[in-house]
Amino acid sequence: MPTLIPPTYHPYLANTAALIACVPTAVGIIGLRNPSAILGIFESAPLSSTATAQDHKLLDGFIRLFAARDIAVGVTTLAIWYHGCRGGKREGYATLGTAMLVAAGLVVMDGLVSRWVNGRGEWKHWGFAPVSLGIAGALLGYI
Repeated sequence: MPTLIPPTYHPYLANTAALIACVPTAVGIIGLRNPSAILGIFESAPLSSTATAQDHKLLDGFIRLFAARDIAVGVTTLAIWYHGCRGGKREGYATLGTAMLVAAGLVVMDGLVSRWVNGRGEWKHWGFAPVSLGIAGALLGYI
């Protein structure tokens, strides 16, 4: 793949990507263990008092699905960092850059969903997008 400038193979860049990957992993773990805590983090209104036990069970199930997705993206990115970037393996940097692009798409979509559902809270997600895109661009050689 032709790039504008040579990719950056600096370990600090890869380590920053790994640090960012810890965020969705941690949020996912919290979501699996305590789904109602995620509602508080992202300013979502709790279910009304008329909600049935089935409504609560369904909401907890959806939160756990998103939590599993967050863990999968975070752990995959961490695995790419751990196995692909140690010892200056240049192929790992491009793969890590691609994983950061995927993470950027994930937070953009999460922000859109937050905006559609709550009418607010999108910037709690979108704040990570420029950082992820910047790191991805540097790892892939576009910045």
